[in-house]
This record gives sequence, C-alpha cells and structure tokens, in this order.
Amino acid sequence: MVGRLAVDRPGQVTFTLRYTSLRSDFTTAAAGDRLTVRGALQDNGLRCEAQVRVRTSGGTVTAGAGGTLTVTGADSAWFVLTAGTDYADSYPAYRGDDPHKTVTRTVDSAAGRPYEKLRDAHARDHGALFDRVALDIGQQLPDLPTDQLRAQ
Repeated sequence: MVGRLAVDRPGQVTFTLRYTSLRSDFTTAAAGDRLTVRGALQDNGLRCEAQVRVRTSGGTVTAGAGGTLTVTGADSAWFVLTAGTDYADSYPAYRGDDPHKTVTRTVDSAAGRPYEKLRDAHARDHGALFDRVALDIGQQLPDLPTDQLRAQ
C-alpha cells in the first residue's frame, strides 16, 4: 500500500505516525524511516509482521521511543506499507517461513522507487483490470447534486 500527503505550501507537512492496539501479542519498534509491528497470535501462534517506511521531500523523519515516526517540515511525505504472515498451505502445521525477510525486502524495494513511479504502475495495473469493460445503457445523467436527487 502506498499513500501520500502533500500541501500547497513548502515545509508544512508535519505529523507523527504510530501503531496502537489493545492487543498484547504485538510489539512496535521504529528505526530510521521504518516502523515495524510484529507479533504472533495467542491462540494459534500465527506470526505476522507489518512495516511502514516514510519518505519525504524536504523535512525530516525521526524515529521515536515507543515506536513512532515523526515527519517535520516536509513539502510532501509518502509511505509504503507491506505486511505478511507465516501462513502456508501445508497440513498439518500450516506454517512457513518467518515473514520478516519477505516483508523487509518488499517494503525496501517499493520505498526505493519514486512515488510517481509507484502511482503510475498502480494506475496501469488498475486500468488493466477495470478498464476492460464499459456499459452504456443510454441513460442521461442528471445535472443535480446527490442531496437534491435523493430529496426528489
């Protein structure tokens, strides 16, 4: 998953990213521009991990105690989120490799690409799936806002 925050004035993107949960079987750590959430489910031991990397244009990214990332004074910021588990379709354990290496490799690969290239690749992938079909049933779209249409 990729997301971006931008404003129309330089240096105005400032926020703190943190993971919160009532679960006690997850840990959170931050280092550099990476936030890692890791755990194993109490009931069946399924290991899972998610990593977020935050990149900026201008400004700074600072890792904080307790697993936070703070962006200060950026022109824009974008993040890449990757997650995985050790689930495997293999009876009887249904467990595979620890997800850490795969999650790290995937998030690092994406975070190493410019945001615009990721957005363009997404648009191509989406278009290939959703621009395959068009439906025209000859209807005329009304020139009214939704609230007025609903009231009628």
